[in-house]
Amino acid sequence: MTYETIMRRLLGLACLLAPALQVLSALLYLAGNLAWEAVVGMYAWTFTVAMYQGVAMTIGRSKPVYGAVVAVIGFLNAVGVAAYTMRMAGLMMVELGLFESQAQIFAAPSVVPAFNAYGLLGLFGALTPAICAVGLLQARAIPAWAAGALIVSTVSFLLAQVREVAYSVTYPLYGLLMLAGFAPVGLALLRGEPGALSATQVRAERV
Repeated sequence: MTYETIMRRLLGLACLLAPALQVLSALLYLAGNLAWEAVVGMYAWTFTVAMYQGVAMTIGRSKPVYGAVVAVIGFLNAVGVAAYTMRMAGLMMVELGLFESQAQIFAAPSVVPAFNAYGLLGLFGALTPAICAVGLLQARAIPAWAAGALIVSTVSFLLAQVREVAYSVTYPLYGLLMLAGFAPVGLALLRGEPGALSATQVRAERV
């Protein structure tokens, strides 16, 4: 087995593992286990960076420039790890009696506004699934329903993390839709396929 084959399969695994961990993180939050929610969330976003490299590879086979853009944006999703690290830091400060609630940690950047130069990259975390959906459709790498799931996941992320609307629904829904949307990419990479739909699938999508 070549190095390229091993890496392709690892990236395919990340396409499944990252959203699955997002779902688990949401369920831990809903169960009230904020410590493990933060830990699993950090792992989820770490694998998310790898996931987007797999997606970029898939798109880049037929759309090289678009694939390169997704790869760069994917690296910037590392800000998600920082966000969950802040969640953990907030929880530690609650335990130390410095904060009354974990959420107070997110007021901390106002003390050092320069942090926002990195923190605002979190917007890419919300938009990346939709950006990938467009590229994957153009590359005919996923069916329309999977692209739709990714676009709706972006909306769900914004409702959950920005607007805090129906958090108990939109937070886990984000991960589930990501899993549905990126699963075809992950499975194709694991099987060693080029990431394009078969001729039969393409004809079905046109009908």
